[in-house]
Amino acid sequence: MNRFLIHLVLLLFIHYAMQGQHYSPGYRDADPDWLDQLIFKGSVWQPRMIPVTGHEFFLSADYFDGQVTVAGFRFEELKIKYDIYSDELIVLWNDVQPVVLERAAVDGFTIGAGNASMIPGKKFINLRDHYRELTGYVEIIHRGKSMVVARHTKTIAKNSSLSSYAQYKEKTRYWFISGQECRLIRNRRSFLRMLGEYEDDVKRFIRQNHLNVSKFSPEGYGQAAACYDQLTVMEEE
Repeated sequence: MNRFLIHLVLLLFIHYAMQGQHYSPGYRDADPDWLDQLIFKGSVWQPRMIPVTGHEFFLSADYFDGQVTVAGFRFEELKIKYDIYSDELIVLWNDVQPVVLERAAVDGFTIGAGNASMIPGKKFINLRDHYRELTGYVEIIHRGKSMVVARHTKTIAKNSSLSSYAQYKEKTRYWFISGQECRLIRNRRSFLRMLGEYEDDVKRFIRQNHLNVSKFSPEGYGQAAACYDQLTVMEEE
């Protein structure tokens, strides 16, 4: 009974809160009630009641300006944050209610969207279960014929001090996606080997442009992948 009342209150809250939300141009003719149901097939977010130092979120525990695309519909001017411990996207509605969006319905989101944002936009897409090796939300480093993406995660690790408190430990891994293959980038050498017959050409491009290609400069992977895309397209022509 209590659970039913919670869901009822949440649905009523959503109905009125959504009246003040912004949709992308072209979506204004969509049924508002349908849009309510579309984005809010989720649950109220609850903080973890365990003694852990730090936080479970990407970049900050604070909310960022952002936009979310759900089933092809883009919702703008939202307050969002990304829980990388649970791979969950949280939206703050009406500056009050944190809601975890149903992951299966989310196509992607951007953290730091809008002119007032304090950080450059970080774009994420939902890979769902398209690849056996990698699922869920990933940050886009490069997206063309191939993709370079980053998977940000946090785990709870025991504190090495005598304190009984555990702490969040963050890890970022980079992946190269080409065709139906999704492969982990372990280092620069492993990445270049993935390029097959184009490895030498991409190496030359990296040297000529003085690119830093490493996990400390992941945009270099993206620039190298863009060169690879160009080479494969030229061969097809």
